[in-house]
Amino acid sequence: MAEVNGESVDLKVHIMQERSAFVQKLLDDLDLVELIGKDCSLSETLRGHWVGWHSIHESQSKQSLHVYADQSPQNWYCYHCHEGGTAIDYIMSARGLSTGEAIDCLGEECAFECPEWTPEQRAKWERRRKERQIIETILMEDVEYCHNRLTAARREYLHRRGLTDETINKFKLGHADGMLYRALTANTRSHSDEELLLSGLFVQFKNDAPKDLFEHRYVFPYLHRDRPCYIIGRIDPEAGKVPKWNEAKYKN
Repeated sequence: MAEVNGESVDLKVHIMQERSAFVQKLLDDLDLVELIGKDCSLSETLRGHWVGWHSIHESQSKQSLHVYADQSPQNWYCYHCHEGGTAIDYIMSARGLSTGEAIDCLGEECAFECPEWTPEQRAKWERRRKERQIIETILMEDVEYCHNRLTAARREYLHRRGLTDETINKFKLGHADGMLYRALTANTRSHSDEELLLSGLFVQFKNDAPKDLFEHRYVFPYLHRDRPCYIIGRIDPEAGKVPKWNEAKYKN
């Protein structure tokens, strides 16, 4: 029996087959209308055809999302953003998960028994889940900190760029003053330097303390269900001379 990284090929094939069968059973047995109905109101227009709105974006008609419950597997499509697919695709879109994470999430929510994982697979999944939670927390703390750093003068700059206070507040636009590291570590050491660097919001040179990647920039978070997924930073035109590593007009 061939060995790959200490694990037999036959065992790998068996695990993949189990996983595939689990996914198929999940899609066959899951009620997609009930799943999507947790996020938005759906109404049946024809037998097996439901209509509502896609909860991840604005919808004036409230009818852009169509769910086809009479098909196998059940599927959905949004005629506004042109996303669609199975229940797995919906969870990936709605919650910002990877394919594997979406499958496991559905399995837990629907009380489906997941196929057995090796200890290594389980440990890897747990590590990635914890890392994701840490990164989400740091991103949110960064967005809140920068939003609260918007002085009247900096708001006026955004006003001149055509942005209203309503837009600024809704999308949590902000300004990075370069003091984020100190702010996140001043009172309680809730995050290690390794975790802060993992978030992608900091850079480190040699043995110096981590520096704010977006320092002296206006920051524009991309929010998904009021949670930041990524951030774009535009250099503050009044920042003056900045270090060479921070000269780019835009960063993300």
